[in-house]
Amino acid sequence: MTVSVDTKARSIAVLYIFTRKPRDGRHCGVAVEIERLRGTIDQREVKQTLANAGLDPSLQVGKWKDFKVLVLRVTESKGDRTYVKLTTLVPLEREAIQIKVFGDAADEREIRGINQDLLDNLDGPSNWATPEEHIADKFEHLGLLALSIGIPVVLILFGMRQSRARNRLLRERGELAPISH
Repeated sequence: MTVSVDTKARSIAVLYIFTRKPRDGRHCGVAVEIERLRGTIDQREVKQTLANAGLDPSLQVGKWKDFKVLVLRVTESKGDRTYVKLTTLVPLEREAIQIKVFGDAADEREIRGINQDLLDNLDGPSNWATPEEHIADKFEHLGLLALSIGIPVVLILFGMRQSRARNRLLRERGELAPISH
């Protein structure tokens, strides 16, 4: 079921909402909300957040394509009911989205499965570099570093060799005094 939502009042635009009716007498079914973030996600900031993830048990790592993405897990209790919501940030190239999957905490396995199914089936280019692109970028930087250090070293060594050869030739002609130790 798709629900129409007025997005003009929100800074984050809701693209789609899908719901599954409650079952087994629960108050809440499972709902999926996909939102535009009106911008991109900086990979360096996410990596820093992932590096610090051990401090917050509700911040988890998900997988989309070859990327590690942030999954925020939030639980909320209302009365005798507990609900869980997973919010995943997806770094699409032109504009990032976030996927929210929420429902009764008793359905968390299903919620996690839906979240991962959405990630597995979501396709599109990313503004993030793949691990292979990171490696190629590092090798390119290493090559530039080697050239920037290697060329001056070669020129200095060549200059020293030329200077020694010139001095030896001048000593042989007698135009340069021999070196005394």
